[in-house]
Amino acid sequence: MIRNIFIPEGDEKSTYDKLIIIIFYLFPLFLLSSFLMNLSLVIISIYFIFFVIRNKFYSLFENTVVILIIFFWIYLVFISFFIHGEEIQIIKSISYIRFIFLFLTIAFILPRLNFNLNKIFYFYLFIATIFSIDVIFQFIFGFNILGFPCEMSCQRNSSFFGKELVAGTFILYFGLIGLLSLLINNKNLSFFIIFLIFFGFSIFLTGDRTPFIIFLIIIFLNSIFNKYLRFYFISGLIISILFFSVSMFSSVILKQRYIENVKNIFSTSELDLPSLDQNLSHHENMYNYLIKDSQKKNFITSYINSEEKRSEKFKNLGIDTYISSLQNKNFFKEKNYEEKIFFSNLIIINLNNEINKLKLRRLNVIKVISFREKNNLTNKWYNNLIDSQYGAHYLTAISIFLDNSLFGAGLKSYRNTCKKYEDINSFSSMSRCSSHPHNLHLEILSEAGIFGYLFFIIIIFSAVISATRYRGKNNTILIYILLFLLSYVFPFKPSGSFFSTFNSFYFWLCISLIFYLKKKIQIDEK
Repeated sequence: MIRNIFIPEGDEKSTYDKLIIIIFYLFPLFLLSSFLMNLSLVIISIYFIFFVIRNKFYSLFENTVVILIIFFWIYLVFISFFIHGEEIQIIKSISYIRFIFLFLTIAFILPRLNFNLNKIFYFYLFIATIFSIDVIFQFIFGFNILGFPCEMSCQRNSSFFGKELVAGTFILYFGLIGLLSLLINNKNLSFFIIFLIFFGFSIFLTGDRTPFIIFLIIIFLNSIFNKYLRFYFISGLIISILFFSVSMFSSVILKQRYIENVKNIFSTSELDLPSLDQNLSHHENMYNYLIKDSQKKNFITSYINSEEKRSEKFKNLGIDTYISSLQNKNFFKEKNYEEKIFFSNLIIINLNNEINKLKLRRLNVIKVISFREKNNLTNKWYNNLIDSQYGAHYLTAISIFLDNSLFGAGLKSYRNTCKKYEDINSFSSMSRCSSHPHNLHLEILSEAGIFGYLFFIIIIFSAVISATRYRGKNNTILIYILLFLLSYVFPFKPSGSFFSTFNSFYFWLCISLIFYLKKKIQIDEK
C-alpha cells in the first residue's frame, strides 16, 4: 500500500530500487529522529554497494569527483587512526562514509534508475508547507497542532520537532529544494514566488537566525547571478523585507529575537571593568545578606546532594526574587519549610560560585586590556566582535588550527581541546567552549587541518565547475541549487557543526543534487 503511493504500479524496478526511492521520499520525516536518519543512510550505503556489484558499475570510481570525495573520507580516517587515535574520532570518521554513499547514490545511481526525482521534490514541497503552516499556528497560539509548546519564551517555534530547535533549517532545505518542482516544470513561476515568500516568512517565525540569514543570502545571490529568475527573486526580496520589517516591529517577541538579542550577543558593556566591579559588589552584598540571614534562622549551610531533585523547581528563580521572598514574614510559615531551607543553602552556594566566576572574569579582562594596550589593539568594532561569545569560539578555533595546522586536532575534538586555550584575546574567554566553534570553515580547519580544508574547498569548486560549465536551457536550475550550496558554506555567518548528522546530510544533499540534475537534464535533452 505504502509502496503504491510513491511507486506507480507496473514499474519494473527491483524491490531494492523501490525501497531506496521510498526512503528518499521519506527523508523529511526521518529527520524527526536521529536514529531513523542514520538508519536510512545505512540502508542507502548497503544498497549502493549492492547496486555497484550487481551491475558491475566499477567505472564509477574512475570519475575525478568520486575519487576526490573518497580520498577526502580516507583522509579523515587516516588522521583519526594515525594522528589522533582517539576512539570517538575513529568511529566518527569511519561512519562518515555513509554521507559519501548518499552522494554517490543520488548523483550517479538515481539517474540510471530513470526515476523522475521531480515527484520527490513535489513531496518535499508538500511536507515543508505542512511544517510552515504549523510554525505559523504555533507562533500565533503558543503551541502547535499536536500541542507542543513554543520554546525560549516563544522566541523559538520548533513545530513537530518539539525541543529540537531545527524547524527553520528543515523548512529552508526541504522548502527551497521542493521549489525545484516548480522550476523544472517552468510553468508555475507565479507559484514559485508565492511559496518562496511563504517559506521565508515561516523560517523567520521559527526564530532560527542562521537559516534566516541563509535564506536572505540565497535570494540576494539569485537576484544577481540567476538571470532567468532575477525578476522573481528581486520581487521576493523586496516583499520579504517588507513582511519581515512589519512583523518585527509589530511583535515584541520577534523584535527581541532579531534585534535585542543580536545586540546583546555583540554587546560587551557588561564585561568592562566598571560593570564587572559593580556586578561583583552586588553579588557580594547579596551573599553577605544571605549568610547573616541564614545564621539568624539557624539554617543548615551544607549542600545535600540527595535533596537536589527536590529543589529543581526553585532553580530558575532569581536571587533578587528570593531575597524579596525572604523579607516576607509569611515566607517560612507556608508549607515545605524544609525545602525552602534547602533552597536558601542552594542559593548561597550558587551565589558563591558566581562570585568566584566574576573574580576570574575580572582577572581575565584585566589581562586582555593589558595585552591590547601593549599591542595597540584599539579597533572598537573588532574588539566587540572577539569579545562576544561567538568571537571567543572563533579565536579558540583559530588558536587550535595554528597549533594543529596540518592535520587538525581531530573530528569532534573542539569541545575538549578548547579547554586548553584560556589566554585568548577575548573578554568572553570563559565562554569559549562549546560542542563546535559555530563556523564550519573554522571547524574544518581546527579539526581536520589545512589538508582537510583543501579537500573541502576543492569539492565545492568541483560543484561550481559542474554547474557553471553547463550552458543548456535549464542552466537556471543548476545555478539555483549551486547558489543554495554557496549560501550554506558562506563563511561570514554562524553555523552548526559540519560533522553532525543533520548538517552533513544537508551539505551532501546539495552537492549531490547539482551532479544529479546536470546528468538528468543532459539525458532529457538528448
